[in-house]
Amino acid sequence: MMNNKHIVILNHGLHISGVSRALVNLANLLAAHGYRITIKLASAQFDLADELDPRVQLSLFLPGFVNSSGFRLRIYGKLMQMVSWLPRKLQWFLFVGFGHDVEIAFNRGMSVAIVSHSMSAKSIKIAWVHSDFMQDCNPRAGFNCDADAVAGYSRYNRVVCVSQHVKSSFIQHFEDTGNLIVCHNVIDCCKIRRMSAEPFVFDVKIKHFSIVAVGRLTKAKNYELLIEVARLMEAAEEACSFYIIGDGELKQILLHKASDVLSVKFLGSTSNPYPLMASADAYLSTSIFEGLSTTVIEAMILGLPVVVTDCCGMREIVGDSQWGQLCSFNPEQIASSLSRLIADHNYYEQQKRKSLQRGEWLATNEQILSLFTQL
Repeated sequence: MMNNKHIVILNHGLHISGVSRALVNLANLLAAHGYRITIKLASAQFDLADELDPRVQLSLFLPGFVNSSGFRLRIYGKLMQMVSWLPRKLQWFLFVGFGHDVEIAFNRGMSVAIVSHSMSAKSIKIAWVHSDFMQDCNPRAGFNCDADAVAGYSRYNRVVCVSQHVKSSFIQHFEDTGNLIVCHNVIDCCKIRRMSAEPFVFDVKIKHFSIVAVGRLTKAKNYELLIEVARLMEAAEEACSFYIIGDGELKQILLHKASDVLSVKFLGSTSNPYPLMASADAYLSTSIFEGLSTTVIEAMILGLPVVVTDCCGMREIVGDSQWGQLCSFNPEQIASSLSRLIADHNYYEQQKRKSLQRGEWLATNEQILSLFTQL
């Protein structure tokens, strides 16, 4: 259905992350269906901007800085520090303003607080929740306290939780604000497969049975557990290699922890991890918490068997091990699941078929389109 509604979406940045990629996919899907989309970013992070549909307008909270030099972007950063102290309603007037049919805060923090103070009586307000608020270190980010957060989220017409577990954790931490719905993030199968056919950006030669993990090097991704799994498999003389795609604040700590594990390779960050993912034999997620793991679904779309820890949202992806191996946070159990994929060819091929089937099912976007056509 084509229409001309104007949607403004606020987010922190377009850095390489699951949330940013979900935002790009959502904006492109809505633009393809005739919506006028404007993305406004608090931070000058444009890593994924090239993946946006040309019809999507992109700007910073303060206009006029998108194509600026480093010096002008430093000025922008200083100005944002100054205006961050202004009342939220004034921030909304400066950064958003009137004239939009739908206002979306795509992540917690400044964005969700600003849109919650919208002065436009006509616009529909939607907030996205991507985190397990029972595990997240700062679920009330953007607000002064839990009561302030509940009041803020209550002012939205819809609060979109990316998994049933995310919705449950929101209710447990705050309360049921009466506007919570569950919608999985948009996944673009065609784009993933197209990008997977591009040349490798990493100078690596895949050898042995290759296991890939994608995500920032943060506490939430729990790569210490992956390193322990790799250490166990090395001790058992399993012929496999682990490739970690991502960067982050724990890089030096993880490099030190893995210094004696030759099978673990840290490859750094890239906006296109798909060629390496498509060339790998399996995908491993050792996360402590997620919302709904975009990268696990992307791996399944590329036909990789997946082994995942039982954290937020994973059961909505793999069920009770029907479409992938759901493990506890036990390195021996994870290593055993990977060893079975290596040793049993028939089982491995069965897991590939199940993964591909489930990935394609999860990537249907009718739920999101239905949300917007009902507005």
